[in-house]
Order: sequence, then structure tokens, then C-alpha cells
Amino acid sequence: RELGISEWMPIWHPAACRAAVSVWVALGVSLLLLARVGRRARLEDVATLLVLAAVSLPVYRFSLFFAVAMVPAWSRWIAIALPGNLDARAETAPVRPLRATGIAAGVLAVALLAPPLLRTEIHAREIPLAAAERLGELGVRGVVYNYREWGGPLIWAGDGDWQVTIDGRLYLFTAEDWRRYEQIALGLVPVARVEQWYRPDAFFLRPSYHRRFIELLHEDDGWREVYGDENAIIFTPR
Repeated sequence: RELGISEWMPIWHPAACRAAVSVWVALGVSLLLLARVGRRARLEDVATLLVLAAVSLPVYRFSLFFAVAMVPAWSRWIAIALPGNLDARAETAPVRPLRATGIAAGVLAVALLAPPLLRTEIHAREIPLAAAERLGELGVRGVVYNYREWGGPLIWAGDGDWQVTIDGRLYLFTAEDWRRYEQIALGLVPVARVEQWYRPDAFFLRPSYHRRFIELLHEDDGWREVYGDENAIIFTPR
């Protein structure tokens, strides 16, 4: 809450409500299906809905688990609610293995073929994959001082070759760590002090967020820019 990270907010919080529209839709559809299915719903499915809705409402992040866990329940409820099945004695509509396999294969084929056919990228352009690859080509080892959101891609690309100073696991870092992080980005901390705190072997920064600190690095004789694009900029020791 102190950092204003929307995924940890209630889904009715102004920071999260816009992104959480899908959660409200999922809850609404779940309740409509449950009302139609009535007593034919499995107790464990109802319990899954109640428990995961209870944890997703106050913490938007947990709606991810709600979505995954409810897939089997939604499948059963939709099967029961289909015309002709609602009054049947069987708990769910009969499943035809070959037909189900064909549908699953079709969905998988679309997921794999759509990006190249539509000339879209699987990864968002903001993810600095090229910059992370360049960091590896430079032979960087040790500590990489980084932009928080690039912690995950860096950990993935480094495969143990380097250690990031901060990432999205908010619970691993103290309030003092976050204050330092913000002050450094604002250019309020000298480069020498940052070196003393973290002993970095490279800086992996975002130009828009670290603009003022990047200016300090350009003025510092100990560091040089070795890579830069719109998403990431890399400095290594001279």
C-alpha cells in the first residue's frame, strides 16, 4: 500500500478497479451459473468460489488463482446449464474424448500460429530482451543494479550469472530499500554512495525512470554507457 502497487489493493480501490473489471465479470458470471445450476453444483466447487472470491476481493493479485481454480467448476456448471442438460439426471453432460481432444488441439494451434500469422510479438516490446542479451554478451558477472520491473527478465536471462539488486518480490525488501531506490532514481544520491551500498558490476536502468541518475553516471569518470535503447540503458566500469 505504501508503494501504491495496484495488484495488492482491494479490487474496488481506485488504483485497481479499472484493471479488475474482469474479476467483477468473472464473479458475476459465476453467480449467474451457480443460480442456474442450483443444488446440482458440487459442494467443493461452491467452496472454491466462496474461498477464492473472499481472498481476491481484498487483494486483487489473488484473482489470478481464482481464475485458474474456477476453470473446472465453470466447465461443469456450463455443461449442466446447457439446454437439455439442466433436467438430466447425470451430474454433467457426457464428455466425448475425441471431440474434446480436437477442441483442445485447435485452441493450442491458434495460440501458437496466431502471433506469426498476425505479425504480432509474443513478448511486449517494453521487455528489454535485447538489452539483457547484450548484458550477457558483455560478460557481466556479479551484481547488476537494475530497474525494478526489469528484475524478472534479468534473472531469466542471467541464469545465475548475475544478481539483481531489486525485483518484483516486494516482500523481500524493506521500506528503507524502496526509499533508497526512489532517491537514486531522482538523482539525489551520488554515484559513489550507490557504489558503496551495492558494489555493482553493471547498471541496467530504464531511461525514462532513471533519467536524472543516468545524467550522474554520464558525468562520472568510472562508468561508461555500452548499450542503450528506448527501454534500457547499460553502464559498465571503464
